[in-house]
Amino acid sequence: MPLPLGHWTGEGCLSVAQSGCDLVVGCGHGQFPRPLLGTDGAFVADGTYRIEVGPVSISPPPPARFSGVVTGRTLTVTIVAADGSSRPASYTLQLTSDAGTCAVPCV
Repeated sequence: MPLPLGHWTGEGCLSVAQSGCDLVVGCGHGQFPRPLLGTDGAFVADGTYRIEVGPVSISPPPPARFSGVVTGRTLTVTIVAADGSSRPASYTLQLTSDAGTCAVPCV
């Protein structure tokens, strides 16, 4: 079963669409393909993640690994930068609607 479509909010914001996932946490934003959940509700997906404050970079965003687990309408997602440039971070989100997008508050 794929990660449920919708708008997940809480310690950040995750928009899940058929075409992929967009995560916004503070000044960080990432994208990854919509993952399939295991029987335990867990997933792992490779994507990109960047923290931007000030001028927006035109270079490609760095790779990152997203992992998570869904329990009911709660998702805990962890981001690990592939290059080790930042410490792993975890966020808890709730499925709040079946549609919506996340705004990036920092630029």
